[in-house]
Amino acid sequence: VLGRETTFADLKDIRKNAPDIDLEYFIHGAMCISYSGRCMLSNYYSRRDANRGGCSQSCRWYYDLEENGQSINEDFPFTMSSKDMCLIHHIGELIECGVDSFKIEGRMKSVHYIATVVSTYRKLIDTYCADPDHFADSKKYEDELQKAANRAFCHGFFYDNPGVDEQLYNLRDEHPTQEFVMRVLDYDKDSKRAKIEQRNYFKVGDKIEIFSPSHSNIYFTVDKIYNEDNELVEVANHPMEILYVEIDYPVLENDMGRKVNHGK
Repeated sequence: VLGRETTFADLKDIRKNAPDIDLEYFIHGAMCISYSGRCMLSNYYSRRDANRGGCSQSCRWYYDLEENGQSINEDFPFTMSSKDMCLIHHIGELIECGVDSFKIEGRMKSVHYIATVVSTYRKLIDTYCADPDHFADSKKYEDELQKAANRAFCHGFFYDNPGVDEQLYNLRDEHPTQEFVMRVLDYDKDSKRAKIEQRNYFKVGDKIEIFSPSHSNIYFTVDKIYNEDNELVEVANHPMEILYVEIDYPVLENDMGRKVNHGK
């Protein structure tokens, strides 16, 4: 299980010199502002051990900077943060290098984030492996990742040590996400009604995108919403409420739906 600081050149050397060992390589998620496992800020400030999965991300807290006893950042607090690693455009190279397992950050992430990221990479990997000679590394996979909350993306240590352009000093830079509004529980092919669990507010007239690791994304407009008493309602505003919506295309249990924003 290779550290996030392992470059692609190092990875190729490792594979060449250890052809039979299983290799796991990190491809997506947050980067440590330090070297992984060497930062002690979290341990010092909150007694949460970063090496045991408990990092409190102290680098992203707000700090005052002083020089010779004088404040040098009175206008705004200082923060440190790396851009998120995203190797969506290098999966083919990693597969050909002989990586056996890809690692994606998932700890403390929402179910919507994990579903979006994992299903995107799963589809990319399957498409590449089906016909690597004709694989088109289209931008559609990166566009799909942007539908979950992310910081700006970078290549991490893939090429070499990251520089200042891979950092987010004094910036949170978290990209907005399309809002996760429903989880599919069941689908009746005769009535074309999906039984769903409400996860965020939506209403009649909203355009919804259903996504899944098992099929292409499906778009539909909410024409009617039924509650469990088969009564028509205009809005879904009760957390985790069981509702029914009409979808012309069959959907699967645990498919997820999100509101389509800005006409997309």
